[in-house]
Amino acid sequence: MFLSSVPVGEVDFSVVTADLSGDLAPEWERFLAAAVLDGIPIYHVKQLNELTTGRVTLDYLRENTLGGILSTLIYPQIKRAWALLLSFALLPIIGPIIAIAAVMIKLDTTGPVFYREQRLDLGCRPFTISSYVPCLWSPLGKRSQPTRLRTSPGSRG
Repeated sequence: MFLSSVPVGEVDFSVVTADLSGDLAPEWERFLAAAVLDGIPIYHVKQLNELTTGRVTLDYLRENTLGGILSTLIYPQIKRAWALLLSFALLPIIGPIIAIAAVMIKLDTTGPVFYREQRLDLGCRPFTISSYVPCLWSPLGKRSQPTRLRTSPGSRG
């Protein structure tokens, strides 16, 4: 039921929906306060619209911190530069560990140390990943060569 004027006397509502974004007249404020004190839930019209439709309405868009409504194009470049800088900084620490593992794999196998595999990223674009050749060990301590390289379910080597 849509109310164009404030109800007078005893009211029997199970819920009240009001547009709380604007200035309400004092009689509407008193009505809403009385409804709250009577235990009647008060919903903003936007909240009720979101509850019933599952959609959120926007009054206006705010700019993000870099000044554009769309995400800035420089963020991925900064992220990539930071990743490269960190990778090169950690290379003297991680490099010897990778080299030792590669030598141990090479001493143990006759095949290559690394293999390449095509995978899909979140945008379903293919990319190539390089990884160590997996080593499988039996319970008796003997190494068994896998017949097919498989690093994750659904991947093909």
